[in-house]
Amino acid sequence: KVGQKVWAGYNPGARKQIRAHHSATHILHSSLRNVLGDHVNQAGSHVQADRLRFDYSHFEAPTDAHIRAIEADANGKVIENDGVATDVLPFDEAKERGAIALFGEKYGDVVRVITMGESVEFCGGTHVKQTGDIDLVLVAREEAIASGVRRLEAEVGEAARSRTATHYE
Repeated sequence: KVGQKVWAGYNPGARKQIRAHHSATHILHSSLRNVLGDHVNQAGSHVQADRLRFDYSHFEAPTDAHIRAIEADANGKVIENDGVATDVLPFDEAKERGAIALFGEKYGDVVRVITMGESVEFCGGTHVKQTGDIDLVLVAREEAIASGVRRLEAEVGEAARSRTATHYE
């Protein structure tokens, strides 16, 4: 209402964790493609300060060995501590660079491209400065959500470390 006071800030601690979880979706997408195949594509995602959800196309349930390989691949990318680059490019140039676009999304003539290691994707979200800022990727769960669509849930950073500490108590 007119005259009512509002707060237009954000919580820096939560924002740091959201950045890490969002950046981890890019890493996980790349790891899923490395382990399961290039046919894997993002079908949606949801990011919070304490967890992430990544939906992807795949025709069968990955084995436990696949899940461990995806997690190991993702953590290998985190350890590499690659810089995260943001470029604003004409759409055609971004596609020439191999940037992955989300199916069904509409893009303008100019797009934002995020590069971290081998991952090159169209994205307007918030990201870490280095992949090492993600700290740790821990897959919590994997399941089918529709025909040909699977869901991976994970935690990174403080949330992942908290879960490992609880697990071993």
